Amino acid sequence: SITRVNVSEVVTMLVHEYKERAAAKSIALQMALPLSPLYAQADSTMLYTVLENLLSNALKFSLSNTTIRLSIEAGDEQCRIAVKDEGPGLSDGDRKLLFGKFIRLSARPTGGEHSTGLGLSIAKSLAEAMNGNLWCESVLGSGARFILHLPKG
Repeated sequence: SITRVNVSEVVTMLVHEYKERAAAKSIALQMALPLSPLYAQADSTMLYTVLENLLSNALKFSLSNTTIRLSIEAGDEQCRIAVKDEGPGLSDGDRKLLFGKFIRLSARPTGGEHSTGLGLSIAKSLAEAMNGNLWCESVLGSGARFILHLPKG
């Protein structure tokens, strides 16, 4: 159900819900939001699910005393949402497999968390179902930045 969704509100709600989980691992969550709310054409439940997966993964693979940054930017026709962590980053080989089903990459969760290898595959499918795109920029040893583009609302 694609409608006009306040992306700023969804990100703020998600960060609020994950603050305690982040604090338990001594990880800081930071948001960079535009001064005015930013809207996208999306399904609000799917959007929340995609962003929750990205934030959950960032927490899962980040060490203590690091920061996860969520940001929202407006392009001409697109809304860009990014989740950047300071985790181990991804090798070229891992990046090629990243959105496959049941894929477990070389990085391991830092707090004993469980991974099914399905989350990013589902997140990418949901992003595409909302006429968007999801990809990752990463260098091994320098964290990862997951970027979701959606049509502006």
